Amino acid sequence: MREFISTYPYFVGSAAYSAVVVVLALTTLRAAQARLTLWSGVLGVPTFIYLGYFERVYWHPRRIGGLSLGFEDALLSFMLAATTWYLAALVFGGRLQVEVRYQTALRRAAILSVVGGLLFLPVAESGVDPMTALLLTYLILTPLLWWQNRWAWRLVAIGIPALALTWLAALRFFFWVHPEAVLVWNPQGPWGTLIAGVPRGELVWAAGYGGLWPLVTAYVYDVRWRPGA
Repeated sequence: MREFISTYPYFVGSAAYSAVVVVLALTTLRAAQARLTLWSGVLGVPTFIYLGYFERVYWHPRRIGGLSLGFEDALLSFMLAATTWYLAALVFGGRLQVEVRYQTALRRAAILSVVGGLLFLPVAESGVDPMTALLLTYLILTPLLWWQNRWAWRLVAIGIPALALTWLAALRFFFWVHPEAVLVWNPQGPWGTLIAGVPRGELVWAAGYGGLWPLVTAYVYDVRWRPGA
């Protein structure tokens, strides 16, 4: 087991952090927000398909099976999406009204998948490094989704610093347990420089994702603000 952990830290870390956020959601949030945290994670899973663009350019973690995409990526995508909503729910859970309508959620998720792909893929295919392409996608989608839910600026204001600091702490702990793990990031790339002990791209990405993903979750699952709650 120890050899497996040291050989596949990406899988172990993704699985461990996923378990942590699930347990925290179930034990510290109201039932409706705990469910929505898990649904937010599920909504994030398909985004792992874009991680293939980052292989060798941005990072090159070792995956079970030696592929450029794997189950680890799906776990990571679930964990990050769930964590982002969990942080928002900790602050605003009592003010958020949740009435998930699954047909509406599927339709909106499909729309965002198409729009996100149309924004990201042409830029990434043009030769721009994938992290820059992803951040540009966030910069376009975030104001568009905020326009749909004007009240949700609160989620953006909390999500940006909350996820950036949480991800910084999580990576610092991960690198403390597995010091060699930092070597999977490309130090020669534009986002590989270490800041506070973690790759710069991870911090910038976490800030951008922390602002965008709560808006995605609120839009897809039709979350409303409950005034005066």
